Amino acid sequence: CSHFFVRVSVLSLQRSLLICINAEFWMQWYQRRVREAVVSTQSTGDKLIAEYEEEERQKRLGPGGLDPQEVFEELPEELKQCFETKDIQMLQDVLMSMEPKEAEIWLKKCTDSGLWVPGANDTPDGDAVEGKEDEGASES
Repeated sequence: CSHFFVRVSVLSLQRSLLICINAEFWMQWYQRRVREAVVSTQSTGDKLIAEYEEEERQKRLGPGGLDPQEVFEELPEELKQCFETKDIQMLQDVLMSMEPKEAEIWLKKCTDSGLWVPGANDTPDGDAVEGKEDEGASES
């Protein structure tokens, strides 16, 4: 009779051991899958952020294809102050104090990025634009 109980005990231990091994296998598998999912989610999130930032950058591009934010950050401090204060006279003075080639390069970058729009202040409230349209209508 005791042989029966020993055999049952051994089988119970074997089953218990198999259950533990199986449980350990599935626990490791599950943890590995969670880690993979987290890494995948992070890389997807990074891609989405990069795509969004690139879309926003594309929206900001000026008429010459330059990013006004990037150009502004590159500007010499004196030019930055001109744009921050929106002082055209100060801008002209700073550009006149520079070497002509250097001033031309900065002015081109500012124009291409949309920081500076030549002639934008020439037409307050669009008066000159309306005059051109009226001239075109009277010629027809």
